[in-house]
Amino acid sequence: MFELLLKMVDLEHHKLSKQAGEVLLAVARCASGEDGCTLAEDDEVDILLQSLTKINASVRTIALQVNRLSEIKNLYYKLPPIVSVYMFLLKLKT
Repeated sequence: MFELLLKMVDLEHHKLSKQAGEVLLAVARCASGEDGCTLAEDDEVDILLQSLTKINASVRTIALQVNRLSEIKNLYYKLPPIVSVYMFLLKLKT
């Protein structure tokens, strides 16, 4: 699901891209591992992390928003140390 939504965010059509981003954030909340939610699988986390390296700024931005939510519990275990520090600093800023 994350892969499909990220591909839609990557589209040139601004309205569709924005809507796909909103859906992606909602899906991420559902994969948070919180009460009543599933936990994102390793391959889904990998897709989100790989999207941080994409050329399209919209894809990187939405991936950062998903990561910034820090709602995906098993995400931080897979982050390289520098990204973990960056995510921590983003939390402090808000």
